Amino acid sequence: MFLHGRGTPLNLARPVIGRITTRPLTDEHRLFDYIALVRTAVATQWDDLTRYAGVIQDVQHSGAELPTIVRPANLEYLSDGDVVLLYPSGEAQALYRRSSENNTVLATERCNSFCLMCSQPPKKINDSWRVGIILRLIELIDPAAREIILSGGEPTLLADDFFRIIQKFSSTLPGTALHVLTNGRT
Repeated sequence: MFLHGRGTPLNLARPVIGRITTRPLTDEHRLFDYIALVRTAVATQWDDLTRYAGVIQDVQHSGAELPTIVRPANLEYLSDGDVVLLYPSGEAQALYRRSSENNTVLATERCNSFCLMCSQPPKKINDSWRVGIILRLIELIDPAAREIILSGGEPTLLADDFFRIIQKFSSTLPGTALHVLTNGRT
């Protein structure tokens, strides 16, 4: 299963994160938390998409003013409650799958070890931008989630931001077990 796919971007000037909904919602004060997943067969049921954070759609409909990705490959499995990130490049990435028992949040691609068995060699990059995405993701994860894994690279290299993430998990998802995969060196 792929956790990302690329489609045709429309009106995407910056990354957009949201929880998937496959049907129109009536709770208007929280629509900005949602990305509408519009399937061709039911496109007519969506009267007003203007207050959603974004749209993923099978077919480009005229007048799309929201951040939209048309026909992203490999993401046919997306369903209500999943959390996705839409990039200006046209990439859509599943960050959390509500139906999965195994959700891992990638905190960083940096690491302070060079373990031979590591399937993801560390990168010397500034990926501190991930912190804001992770903090927003935590707000969108289903509160009924049993557990989440925080991994990397080495998550503790985020320094104070690592503790901000832990605090946000604790306050927002108090019933969710958080497992941190770390080498413990920091």
